[in-house]
Amino acid sequence: MPIVDDPRVAASLLKYDLAYSEVERVAVIVLNIKHKAIAKEVIAVGSQIECIASPSEIFRTVLKHNGLRCIVAHNHPSGSVEPSPQDLALTRSLLVAGRALDIPLIDHLILSGEDWYSFRQQTHLWEEFPQED
Repeated sequence: MPIVDDPRVAASLLKYDLAYSEVERVAVIVLNIKHKAIAKEVIAVGSQIECIASPSEIFRTVLKHNGLRCIVAHNHPSGSVEPSPQDLALTRSLLVAGRALDIPLIDHLILSGEDWYSFRQQTHLWEEFPQED
């Protein structure tokens, strides 16, 4: 598994699991201390308009694989990678939970076709909820 030190690498790693799915899916890339991917797992499959994965489910996956960092991603079957208010709320919850568990959230991505969106690059959430990474 590769070193995942750029959202482009993470998007590439998850492209075939998420980007072309006709239903929403949530996946986690589990990383070691040096950002090497040690596991990737689709943890939830939903409908064409939503997929629910709680922070506890996401971090349970990280702990199951003995991970120390993670990247979360989901897809938008609609073709748009613009985040919804629910996507932003989930990212905030993940950042808070990651701090509490001492498992930094490195990024949250939205994939659709060839496009992707990085919450870390496009929002100020990591300034509001700093992560040790």
